[in-house]
Amino acid sequence: MPATVEKRIRGPKRAKRPRLTTTLLDAISDNPVEDVGEAPPGLAPDHEVPSGYKYSFPLCCQLAIHAKPVKDHPAMPAVLKSNSFANLIATDYDEAYLDTPLFLAGKLVHSFDCSVFLKALPEGHEGRAEWQFALGYFPVYDLKTDWRMQHELRIPRDTGKKSTAWNLFLKWTEQYDATESLERYVKLALLTIAQAQYEKMGQVNMPESYTARMVATFSSDTTFAYLYEADYPAPALISLKLFGKLDPSTHWPTIKRRKIPFDPIHGLADLLLKELQPADAPKSGRD
Repeated sequence: MPATVEKRIRGPKRAKRPRLTTTLLDAISDNPVEDVGEAPPGLAPDHEVPSGYKYSFPLCCQLAIHAKPVKDHPAMPAVLKSNSFANLIATDYDEAYLDTPLFLAGKLVHSFDCSVFLKALPEGHEGRAEWQFALGYFPVYDLKTDWRMQHELRIPRDTGKKSTAWNLFLKWTEQYDATESLERYVKLALLTIAQAQYEKMGQVNMPESYTARMVATFSSDTTFAYLYEADYPAPALISLKLFGKLDPSTHWPTIKRRKIPFDPIHGLADLLLKELQPADAPKSGRD
């Protein structure tokens, strides 16, 4: 008699772990960018500008001093540039934290030197409504031929150099020339603002999309700052973070980019506050 073959009872197949791929990174950084014009310059001072720095200076003169590192100083660390930017918009925005993480396929892939600011809202707004109008500030270091040599590609704090996701991300940045690679890198920084909004606002009364806004300054450009804005669909943000997938039918947003002139530097703070006031956001009520 033939030997009895005992069949091994198998449980249900394990679901495959989501994987980060360069194809996904290509897809989510391939947004078209639409230039939406240039803001009119701020107002020049109507008084003699004092030299040096004293707390007794007029507020506009103090703010002009804070504006200079935002415009220039290419060797200044990102955290100090962020502090200067925070002073320029302090009447309307409060700084929340100093970097933004990129989550894809269940993994923390990268952390950007992008600070997050929250809109100050009048009393009576419930929950975390200020995150609806969150704003990023991203100082980009790009004076060298290859920006990667000057811009620190940061390893997330809870991963290591052996992280497959981080190493794949690093190699992905190297497959394009320096110009295209930097353009895609900035687009992903904007995406992290939308991811932060989704995380902080929670799933109660979830909107259909999150409007991410980010001001970027480039060391190579002392003429303009750039305001980036895009509406990211909520279902796509969830799918990207958990499963590392972007449904082909998803409408991935066009990014709008607006130029904000630095000069006259004395009027930059007022100009920023005007340009950064969302149309549907209430005034902060601060002096």
